[in-house]
Amino acid sequence: MVFDLDGTLVNSPLDFPLMRREILRTAEEFGVSTRDAETLVDGGTTAQIMAWVHQEFSRANVSHAQQDRFEYRTKRKLDRLEMSALENVRARKGAVPLLRSLRRANVRMGILTRSSNAYCRRAMDRTSIRSFFEVVRTRSSPGPVKPDPAALLSVLSSLDVAPDRAVFVGDNPDDARCARGANVRFIGLLPEDEGSGDRWVTLFSEIGAVGVARDLEEVSVILWDAVRKRPFGALPKGH
Repeated sequence: MVFDLDGTLVNSPLDFPLMRREILRTAEEFGVSTRDAETLVDGGTTAQIMAWVHQEFSRANVSHAQQDRFEYRTKRKLDRLEMSALENVRARKGAVPLLRSLRRANVRMGILTRSSNAYCRRAMDRTSIRSFFEVVRTRSSPGPVKPDPAALLSVLSSLDVAPDRAVFVGDNPDDARCARGANVRFIGLLPEDEGSGDRWVTLFSEIGAVGVARDLEEVSVILWDAVRKRPFGALPKGH
């Protein structure tokens, strides 16, 4: 079983719109006009903004060396923003009981996050959940980064778990798309402050979630219900 981190197992005061603005400001330092991407600041994700910037780099024939410098500078800025939020990181309600129950059931677990390695591990330490996970993959890890499905498949390979025997839990549409691309079952988790969450339920369901949970206790219910209805190894094509 693979989990996203921020918003799924831990809550922190990370200012995601500010992080997205910092990406665009950095892109401007490399000659990219970001006016057309402003809607992504509040309505997109960091992954979508990074993809947009690289599309603009391709159109402008920006050299690979310059793109590497942009990546390095951007990651440094995001790292600083993440580390500044660590003091107020807390475990999401129900996280530790859920992880304990999964460990008692001999479920192998991994983390897949777009956070940095330093932030991820310190956040896990602060919330007492690090010991539950055999594999942790972050944006600092070499190779593909979430939402690339190859990043999820890499975690599963390290866990020695086949995709049709796995479940990914996350709170973001990018998590759902990542799972779908890897042909892995997905359980959507509503943000704690989302109220009724009807918009998220619809979005997760459209992407192919086997269920949408309002809290981590409900994740457990959906997980075992999904296993009863369709045992692992029987994932239908096109999921």
